[in-house]
Amino acid sequence: MASWEARLNLTNRHHLRVERSVEDRFWSAFHAGASVEGAAVESGLGRATGYRLLRLRFDELREGSSVASVAVTRRLSVKRADLLERERQSRIRPDHSAATAALRKALAASARVADLALTTTRRGRKVRDVEDEYWQLMRQGMSNTDACKLLRRTRRSGTRIRQRAGYRIPSLTPTATAAVGRYLELRERLQIADLHRLGLSIRQISVRLGRHPSTISRELRRHRTGSGDYLPHLADDDTKRQRARRQRGAS
Repeated sequence: MASWEARLNLTNRHHLRVERSVEDRFWSAFHAGASVEGAAVESGLGRATGYRLLRLRFDELREGSSVASVAVTRRLSVKRADLLERERQSRIRPDHSAATAALRKALAASARVADLALTTTRRGRKVRDVEDEYWQLMRQGMSNTDACKLLRRTRRSGTRIRQRAGYRIPSLTPTATAAVGRYLELRERLQIADLHRLGLSIRQISVRLGRHPSTISRELRRHRTGSGDYLPHLADDDTKRQRARRQRGAS
């Protein structure tokens, strides 16, 4: 039934729809040994409608059975079964291609979305852009006063930027250890949630993040909710609290 028919609680409105009782008569005649044309005549249907019912039933059975098995069950010749299978493949191929393209696009966007989620507000992105420009000017040899004047910021703003960076100009090429540390970062957890939701295996996720499969498996196992969902922000908060408790206990 079409979705709009379901919403309006309408039934039997489609011009190709066959009454259940008529369809039952068709299949009863067919199972009794009648041909598709014969079963259609006995149930008061046209030849084309009879073959349409056969095609629909073929598609349903193919979801869990081989072509040969369906052919035996439906008393189909090899030629007829091959024809129905080719028609079925031609119908599902565009859907499969679209799904594959959508998955590929989602995977490509996963890292970008994770980065964006860390600076979701417009103000947060603007602050980061200002800091990037500030450090670029500092690398060119400008003083804090001159850089702030050029960016139309107060000297106190520049001082705060420097304090956050430990009064060191950030490197333009982060080290490998910074990129993949001992602990998972929130960005990685956001990607794990997205990729897991997309149906990737633990090994596939580990390859994309450059992490060991056991790390991904342990993360998903430890931080699932009662309903089985993995919540990256909650997992990150829990891990930070556990790490803080261990550090206090060691001191």
